[in-house]
Amino acid sequence: MHVTNDLLIPFQTIHGHKGPITAVSFAPDGRYLATYSNTDSHISFWQMNTSLLGSIGMLNSAPQLRCIKTYQVPPVQPASPGSHNALRLARLIWTSNRNVILMAHDGKEHRFMV
Repeated sequence: MHVTNDLLIPFQTIHGHKGPITAVSFAPDGRYLATYSNTDSHISFWQMNTSLLGSIGMLNSAPQLRCIKTYQVPPVQPASPGSHNALRLARLIWTSNRNVILMAHDGKEHRFMV
């Protein structure tokens, strides 16, 4: 998504989860994107198009993504019953260009490698 003037304007839709994405983060080198959906309890890794023609094409369009790996993870439970603030359920923290931690709001960690 592209953010402008406090409005969320869709830049590209990622098809691969069965529900909304709960957490998203780019790898430090920008080659990978990690997405987590609490709805389907999956973390997915996407590879950015890094070819020269793909980079030139990105000037006028959304970058091309390819899902390269998916893991099933235990669902993250809301902090309190009735609490459905998905943005506070979990976050993704890259520890290197190929390793990421899914950190739940309760401090539980799940580690993954691209």
